[in-house]
Amino acid sequence: YFVTASIISRTEQRHPHSCGRVNMKGHTTVAIVLLCLSSIHAQSSVCKVSDGSNCGEKELQYINFMKAKSMQERIEQLEIIETMQTGMKDEQKMWNKQRKNILRQLTNVRDEL
Repeated sequence: YFVTASIISRTEQRHPHSCGRVNMKGHTTVAIVLLCLSSIHAQSSVCKVSDGSNCGEKELQYINFMKAKSMQERIEQLEIIETMQTGMKDEQKMWNKQRKNILRQLTNVRDEL
C-alpha cells in the first residue's frame, strides 16, 4: 500500500493539534500517519482517575501507587515530570503525558505548572 502526502495532510487538517505534536523527523510516511493516528486515539481516550475508564493496566497501577502518596508528594512528582520532556523517545513522552494527566486529576492542577 502506498501512503501519500495528501493522507498526512488530511490527517493534519482534521486533527491539527494532535499531528503537530508528533516528531516527524526521520520517520517514513507510513510511520508519520500511524504516529498521528495513535496520538489522536490517545487524546480521545484519556484515562479517568475517578472511575478508571479508558485506563490501561499500567495507568491503573500508577493511580493506586500515587493515591497512597500525600498531596505534596503528588505535586512534587508532577513538577518533576513537567520538566522531563526533552531528549525522550516517543514512548517515554507518551507515558509522561499519561502520568501528568493522572497527577493533574489527583491534585486538581491544570496546565499552570
